[in-house]
Amino acid sequence: PASRRQELKYMMPIVFEAARRLQLQLEGRGDAEMRRWGDGEMGRWGDRGDVSHSQFPIPNSQTTNNKQQTTNNKQPIFWIPLSLEAYRDPIEAAIKRYGLRAKVIAGKNKEILAAADLAIAKSGTVNLELALLDVPQVVFYRVSFFTFLIGRILKVTIPFMSPPNLVVMRSIVPELLQDKATPENLVKEALELLFDEKRRQQTLADYQEMRQLLGEVGVCDRAAKEIFRLAQECG
Repeated sequence: PASRRQELKYMMPIVFEAARRLQLQLEGRGDAEMRRWGDGEMGRWGDRGDVSHSQFPIPNSQTTNNKQQTTNNKQPIFWIPLSLEAYRDPIEAAIKRYGLRAKVIAGKNKEILAAADLAIAKSGTVNLELALLDVPQVVFYRVSFFTFLIGRILKVTIPFMSPPNLVVMRSIVPELLQDKATPENLVKEALELLFDEKRRQQTLADYQEMRQLLGEVGVCDRAAKEIFRLAQECG
């Protein structure tokens, strides 16, 4: 979860409830569909933030260190990279409260990103890292109503929130912001990205287009400059 306490406050309940519902729905999938998910089509999909600061639960098929090498257990696991040790206790308490099969992991953010089948992440540079790793993602963000109202009054608008969409200047990853950032919407988008083959292939193609626009060297710096430029234009 996020490094900022306010993000933890406003977004953790949403994403944990989404994870709970997603866990139930994945458990209810037929054996054939879950085998497809765990034995190759989903196993080839390679978090979060600034990686550690933005990652929320990531559904992943049961795998060993090699994601092509699955175990017999096809139940989903949620990996939660830990941004600050101070957040471990409230996160682990929430895991128990929501009944999630989840693991809180510190210091292995890159490995978690690369192994994930799907990421549910707040908007931020993590979205760019996920795209470079070919990991499908659902992006969401929510602030307090007061903060949202100030933004509306000041007419703060940008075309997109996530760096991949800003680079391509069209929606290549789903963004669920403010009132649209609900557990229902997160689950809907997540299931489509997990099981809709055409949509997954389109995601890969869009990620490749993003790479071509950015280039391979210095990609994060260019993305940051592009975001700063857009913020100045909209300000």
